[in-house]
Amino acid sequence: MANTGIGNNNDSSGRLRAAVRGAALSGLVDRSGAVCGTRRIRGYVCYIHPDDDEEEDLRGTIDVQEYDNDYDEQSSQSGYHEGVRLTALLPSDTTSSKNTSSDKAKAQGSEHNDSSSTNNSPSRTIRLVPELFSDVIVGTDPLTGEEFVEMFSQLSDVECVATEGMAVGVVSTEPFEEGDEGEDYDNLPLTGRSALTTYTDSSITAEVNNSEESAQSSISIGDKSIAMASEKVAIDGSESVVLCGGTEAMVLGDSLVSWLKELCQALQQLTVLTPHGTSSPPLNASQFASLATKAQSLLSQIAKLK
Repeated sequence: MANTGIGNNNDSSGRLRAAVRGAALSGLVDRSGAVCGTRRIRGYVCYIHPDDDEEEDLRGTIDVQEYDNDYDEQSSQSGYHEGVRLTALLPSDTTSSKNTSSDKAKAQGSEHNDSSSTNNSPSRTIRLVPELFSDVIVGTDPLTGEEFVEMFSQLSDVECVATEGMAVGVVSTEPFEEGDEGEDYDNLPLTGRSALTTYTDSSITAEVNNSEESAQSSISIGDKSIAMASEKVAIDGSESVVLCGGTEAMVLGDSLVSWLKELCQALQQLTVLTPHGTSSPPLNASQFASLATKAQSLLSQIAKLK
């Protein structure tokens, strides 16, 4: 019988109340005395079922091992929860854009069939995938009895499919200060700094704002186009940057201008041997001098190469 919480069971009335309470709660509480569907399980992720799992009902779910439970084999271990859903509201057995059947999904010596078949079912609306071996708290749907993840310590993947679009943003506030005169967390003044990334079915736009400096930077990736608006744009490539499939090296502007100036100076002083002796410098030497002064205008005022 479930624990009723009544301490005085020595008299007949106490035993009667306990019996009545136990009968009333029959089927509503589990063996631990908690109302069915309200107990929370604390454990860790020990397996992530891939989207091509041979058991369709387990696709997109995880297995959770409760803490303080020893086990020998997955089929007979204590406190092992198989097929825990990643959300209580939406099904997990649909294919996502990112297949989770990677090496990290293999744990505790489990072997799964590596299927190459393609599942054409639609992507799940939302899925938060915790990291393998991360801590999780699992709840139970009281109506269906299905288990689902409520909280987790580390997150591996975030997948979301929105109907029209979605936005993810950060708004900065002044730091919280303890004390009677300090503002509550929900009333902290804004600093004017914010960042917002908007996703649609045809574009991605990221904006960073700083109203204190009246500065705004943005980058927009659309259909066959990328637009950037900022005072400074830096592209850091550890090895190389290739534009439009190019195969030849770019020219360094400062080095080229310096070389052109030296070439013009050499042409101004050009002399050759003739049957009558050494020739004089070119008659159009002034033109070479003029070209040397114009070489500086070849340099871009915006783009720089290394």
